[in-house]
Formats: sequence, structure tokens, C-alpha cells
Amino acid sequence: MHRLLASDDRLSFAATLAPDRFGRGCEAEVGRWGLPLVPFEAATAEPWDLAVFCNHGGAHLFARAGARVFVPHGVGAGKQALGQDFTYGPDFVLRSGEPIYTAMFEASEEGRERAEGIPPRPAGRIRVVGDLETDEFLAVLARRATARALLGVGPEDLLVLLSATWGDAGMLAWHGPALLKSARRLPGHIRVVLKPHPHN
Repeated sequence: MHRLLASDDRLSFAATLAPDRFGRGCEAEVGRWGLPLVPFEAATAEPWDLAVFCNHGGAHLFARAGARVFVPHGVGAGKQALGQDFTYGPDFVLRSGEPIYTAMFEASEEGRERAEGIPPRPAGRIRVVGDLETDEFLAVLARRATARALLGVGPEDLLVLLSATWGDAGMLAWHGPALLKSARRLPGHIRVVLKPHPHN
């Protein structure tokens, strides 16, 4: 969002990091953006016009914010945590029975429909805004042959991408060694690219 809106002189930006065990590397990333990093406790006390969240955790503490918007950092609904949908489950989107977020962004109408079918059904709060990462991926299709060549994949090869999430329940934790052994046994025209999560 900062990249999209940074050229608008009417806006100013700051960043904060909630204290959790998944923040490794985030401070350096914020530094690359050139944003001031506000300590979390100080950030929750500010009357922001807009607070944007890419993960759950602490959003309810921004009580003075004019609006609180959730932008999923992953693929959206479908991932489970604490026995419920991680993006839209009640433990993540409600506080004392009330919605935490003013709006929640989805990449597509299909995603919005899926989200609105998950209790507590946040109908009216889902905004379909597209997905920059998908847009960039689609733009690469125009340079597909070049991208494949950089990966060492020939024109007749079949490329398989394995993209894993982090943690004990992730694909690499459950099947990592067996998966890699299986990949080595595939015929030579099948090329495998493994994209582990940064936390692995």
C-alpha cells in the first residue's frame, strides 16, 4: 500500500511492529522503505486517520484510529489456526463480539464470496481490491521464456513450483525429506523449484 500511495503528498506514513516471534527481518524491511518506525506501545496511543494491518495481533489496541483495515499477507481464507479460519475466524476478527476492522481486503470476488461464508460472516466489510503480487506475476508472463531460462528450465521442460508455509504444520516440516527425495526421482524433463517460507 505504501508503494501505491507514497507519491501522494497529502499523505504521510509510519510503521510499527507488534511484539511477536515472527518479526525477524521486518525492521530492516521497514528501514528500506524509509519509514519512521514507531514503537508499538506509542503507535497504539496515536489517533491515526488510518491503521493498516497485514496480520492479526494487536489491531484491537488501535482504538483511536479513524479506520482499521486488514490486508491479508497470504492467500486469504483457507488457512486454519486455533481450529478456525486464520483470516476470518471469530477469534481473529472480533473483540467482545464487535468487529475489529472497518474493512478487510480481498483479491477477487471469489475470495470475497468465500470470506462472507465463514462465520461470523463479515458481510459488508470485505472490499475487493485486487492483488499487486498477482499483477506482478502476470506481468512476468510476457517474459516467461527469459524467466525459465534464468532458472535453467528448457523450452520442453515441465516446471513444478513447491511453495511452502512455515511452521510445524507446513509442507516442509511434514514431508520435506520425502518430498525432496521424490523430486529427485522425477523424469529429467520435470524440473522442481522449491520456495520455502522465510521463517523456515
